[in-house]
Amino acid sequence: MEKGYDELSPSEKEACCQMNNFFCGLHLLCGMADVCADSLLKFERNFEEDDIGSATIPNFKKYHRNESGTLRLLRTTSKVCAMGEDEKNGAHLSWKTYLRSKDKKNTVMRFRHNRFNMIFMVGGAVVYHAEDLKYFIDHVHGTNNDLLKAVSLDLKEDMYLAGAKALGLLSKLVTAPLWRLMESPGHIADMNEHLFCLKVFFDKASNDSEQTKDFILGKSTPFDSHIEEADNILHSLIQENTAVDQILVPLLQNIFLAMSNLLTRMVPEHLPGGQFWSPTDEFLQQTSSAKKHNKMPEFVFGQLDHLVTYRPNASILTNEAYIMYSFNKTAKWLNELPENKKRQYIEDSRKEGVKIRNKFKERTNKIQRKMIENLLKKKSEI
Repeated sequence: MEKGYDELSPSEKEACCQMNNFFCGLHLLCGMADVCADSLLKFERNFEEDDIGSATIPNFKKYHRNESGTLRLLRTTSKVCAMGEDEKNGAHLSWKTYLRSKDKKNTVMRFRHNRFNMIFMVGGAVVYHAEDLKYFIDHVHGTNNDLLKAVSLDLKEDMYLAGAKALGLLSKLVTAPLWRLMESPGHIADMNEHLFCLKVFFDKASNDSEQTKDFILGKSTPFDSHIEEADNILHSLIQENTAVDQILVPLLQNIFLAMSNLLTRMVPEHLPGGQFWSPTDEFLQQTSSAKKHNKMPEFVFGQLDHLVTYRPNASILTNEAYIMYSFNKTAKWLNELPENKKRQYIEDSRKEGVKIRNKFKERTNKIQRKMIENLLKKKSEI
């Protein structure tokens, strides 16, 4: 028991024992990427009975995975256009040179599977470059290998372009604005209103084709997103394309429905009727330090996990000290001190090392004993 706990009043003790579990907002964005991938796969299978695009060529099956044709197009386009993706079969340098002649910049990025926003960003880039890419592959560079042939075939399918356009629009008008709101200063409860607006928009647009059409044109968005003049990708996304848009409307409505269900499943506490929907002033004060996401602690744990793998012989305490030293910018602080103060602090730290290691061992043993007690308790209950 921590020192001074017995001196607290019953209400203060109760407040100390309370724990509020909040949901990391960035996990919602990851969930949105997964939902979009699943929705695209199901929609394509229901919409097209036969194989289309590169799926019609048996020899191109090596480029296919258990994914939608849209994601296949994004992945293979990235192999062709992004630097460092496929140096043997790709055409990054030629593509970059071709775009420079048209005074354009390559926006196709490497398709990194560990980044949830990759499908959204590459989706918008594919739509932006679609016409240039078709001409470049078929008439400038040529289809001298199976990868280029596969991309050429898939780019001619309105179904896949509709999927890419859906992902691009969601990136510009939903996920990117939501991400900015999550990383803006404020209390986690501030997200309640934004998440509720998003849920209302998804529910309405999933049943209203006119609102979905307005979304495609950038006229109706959940966060009243501003259409920037300099955003070439967004302008290409909101351009009307009759052949693609007639597929895009029902596709987006399916995605909106899945997104609405995702919100209900992942953040019910922040929606009407939820635990955190109408917070009291006391609750807001108690949770004033709660952030909207866990990006920083998860990054720290990721760094710790990397160090444990990279140098397995180092102790956890050593790796933790290294991370704290880096994040707190201790070296910069030390170098700004007078030389005598700097030497004194370093010497004091050396002397404190034994005490810190012993305290770490005591706490580790205490945690282990508690875990064993809980396991034995569970076994006795069974």
